[in-house]
This record gives sequence, C-alpha cells and structure tokens, in this order.
Amino acid sequence: MRELENEFKASGGTFTKYKIGELFNIVKGKRLTKANIKPGNVNFLGAISTNNGVREKIATENPYPANCITVNYNGSVGCSFYQEDPFWASDDVNVCYAKGWKMTREKALYFCSVIRKYSRKYSYTQKWTVERMSESSISLPTTSNGEIAFNYMESVIRELSAYLKVSGLESTKLTDEESAAVQKLRNGNVKWKEFLLPCLFTCRSGNVDIQRKHLNGNGTIYINSGVTNHGVIGKTDYPAAIFPQNTITIDMFGNAYYRDFDYKMATHAHVFSLSNIQENLNAKNGNFICAALSYFQKKFSFSNMCNWTKMSKMKINLPVTPSGVIDWDFMETLITAEARLAIRDVIAWRNKVIEKTKGVVANE
Repeated sequence: MRELENEFKASGGTFTKYKIGELFNIVKGKRLTKANIKPGNVNFLGAISTNNGVREKIATENPYPANCITVNYNGSVGCSFYQEDPFWASDDVNVCYAKGWKMTREKALYFCSVIRKYSRKYSYTQKWTVERMSESSISLPTTSNGEIAFNYMESVIRELSAYLKVSGLESTKLTDEESAAVQKLRNGNVKWKEFLLPCLFTCRSGNVDIQRKHLNGNGTIYINSGVTNHGVIGKTDYPAAIFPQNTITIDMFGNAYYRDFDYKMATHAHVFSLSNIQENLNAKNGNFICAALSYFQKKFSFSNMCNWTKMSKMKINLPVTPSGVIDWDFMETLITAEARLAIRDVIAWRNKVIEKTKGVVANE
C-alpha cells in the first residue's frame, strides 16, 4: 500500500473533486407493493446495510442491468454495493451506472468506499435523493495529465483484497463450529492446563549478529529483536545457520512471533520448535501459542533480558480436552474465528486507508 501511494505521488498523481453526476448516470429504483412481489431468482434490493443490499429473491422480466453500484437513499442511507448480477431495486435505492468509463469490480469497490464516507451527512430524515447525489462532490486520485487514476484505484483494492484472500478471511461469517468455539471461550467453559515450556519446546539460540552493511537484499531473511516489522530487518547472504519455517522466535524482550519462512537469527533471540509432541506448528496454532507466550513480555526488559534459563522455569496455559491432552483442534478453530471477527476491523481499516489516500472532500 505504501509503495503504491509513493509511486502514485512520484508520478505526479493528485486528488481532484468530481461531482458524482459527472461520473455516473443515476436512476431511482422503482416501488413494488407486496401484492406485486412474487418469489423468483432475481435479487430484490432494499434499503438495508447487509447481504449486499439483497432483501429477497423475486420474479421479474425486466431487471436492472448488472455491473453497477447501488446506493441506499433511504433507510441505511449511503450503504453502497457493487451489483454483479441483474437485480430489481426498490424506490429506496439509487442505481449508478458508469458514465464515459468502464466499470470493473475493483473500481466499484473503491467508489463504494468513497460514497459511504460522503453519505454520513445524510440520514433517515435527510434523504440522499438522486438530485442531491448528482451534485455531491467527491475527491478521486488523478494522474498528472488530469485523468482519473483508475489503475491506481484498482491496484489499491487488489492489494487489500489479496491480503484477505491469502488469509482465508474473505468472509467474516463464522461457521457453526467457530461460533461454538467463541461462545465456549466467552462463557468460561474452556478447560485450561499449565505446561512448562521445556515440556513443549526445544529451544535454540540465534547464532549471528549481522551489520547493516551485510543486509544486501539477497539470500535469507534476517531477524533481530524488536516489534517493528516483527523483527524482520532485511535479507542477507552473510554466512550463518538457517532456521526452518513453522517455528516460533522469541527475542530478548519476550516478543514472540510465528515464522512461516526460513530465516537467520540474531544471537540474542531464540527459536522454539515443538518437541515430543505429535503435532506440527502451523499459522493457526503457532499464532495461538504466540498469544499465550505474549504474557512474558511484561517480565523482560533491556535490563532483564529474556533467555532460555529463565524461560525454562515458566509455564503457559493451553486449552485441553477432557482427558487433559492439548486441544489443537480447538486452538485452530478459535484462532480462525477470532481472526474472522478481527478482520471486520481490517475491512474498516481498508476503507479508512482508501478514504485517507484520496482525501475525501464532500460538498453540496
């Protein structure tokens, strides 16, 4: 994201105000009475804030064409959605078709974020009518030659969407199993057990302290102490042992991170791998254990550095089955559930980033 923004600015990109009516042909949805609504296969959009605006499925022979943005003018005012399929919009919804440019999913999602931000000045008592919306101004990224920077807009959405996809968290809806795990935790029904760290892990110390001049961008990732970028300093081909992925690193301050890549490690940090346990570390259980280990952060400082001698006397709490065995399945289900819940904040952050990047300015 930062690279995209820097490249955009370096190429002379700026932000320019545009009236929404200059960018879209806006039409008002049409009212359907209950008597005229029959079950079918076409999405019927109402003034709601969920389910992409789809209230139910109806039968209709003349739906609105797809590849457009719908915006609630009433009810949940300003809630905006990209419509990939033909639909019918109620009279509480404004329908926006691209005017003089080609709509894509990425462009639409960018515009949806802009429009949602701008709509805050309207409400149930102050409707965002077609006329008001047409005259409303938003600020969009613009190239040095005065054209809307659609490529930049699409790149921003692709980068942010890629993160969600790679994380397996495109959907924030919990499965039944995930919901049960969350409720079990929140109701205090999880059985916990203390484990001495040596009973769980084999610890190895880092074996090299690399100078800045050796960070040449080649070779293997090098990890030092610190929370910035999770301790990742850069890449180096300086000779040193390489520690494998699917391990946990703990630095001298007690900061613990799961590593899904091979790396070289500074001498004042440590590498944890599971020992004598018929289980492999992965991103889910690894991050769960890191959360449990984070308790130690308040115990260590520059004057009281973390080392294995101290840690070997420490215990962590992990969930267990009724028979007292570590409940790896529960750990992985819970961490996935909590990630889905947290990703809602990431999605809000995504919208905030987009809004900040384009500097939304709304004027009647």
